Amino acid sequence: MKTIILAAALRLFFPLFIFFSFYILIRGHNHPGGGFIGGLILAIPFIFHVLIHGAAETQDTLFVKRVYSLKRKERESSLSYYTRNIGYRLRGLLPWYSREDKDKVLVRQFVIEPLNVIPVGLALSLISGLIPLFLGEAFLTGVWAKAQLPLIGKVGTTLLFDIGVYLLVSAVVLKITLVMSKE
Repeated sequence: MKTIILAAALRLFFPLFIFFSFYILIRGHNHPGGGFIGGLILAIPFIFHVLIHGAAETQDTLFVKRVYSLKRKERESSLSYYTRNIGYRLRGLLPWYSREDKDKVLVRQFVIEPLNVIPVGLALSLISGLIPLFLGEAFLTGVWAKAQLPLIGKVGTTLLFDIGVYLLVSAVVLKITLVMSKE
């Protein structure tokens, strides 16, 4: 189902979905359900990407990070080589920079697998439940810091729990979507 209009709309709405999911996550730490709903909203643009481009291209585009370096020229000093590479990598951070360099070499490749995010979410939720036990409170009791952060407000173990649920829900939905789209 690759349509140009849907692909163009996804480019526009992809960051909006991610921003809105963060907003729901942060808003929800004082209300029930912020992490779960935020995780579901985070998965929506990825699901649309899978529907438009397919699972293989989605994994290659969104879940694989490749780090390239430039080839070292003959008789090039170390300072010149490292300066060229720093400039090359900084240009790569620009989203509109797409020039193909012929003398680049793949240095590293990182693959983000949703199954690896699930234990992180579970661990964060478990830690948020264990912190009150060390303070003499019951399991999963909300413990709040005295300081407040701008835009977030009071930070406590409920935010840590919500972040864990956020990661868990989004990773499970992404993994289910990727597996189902391959079949």
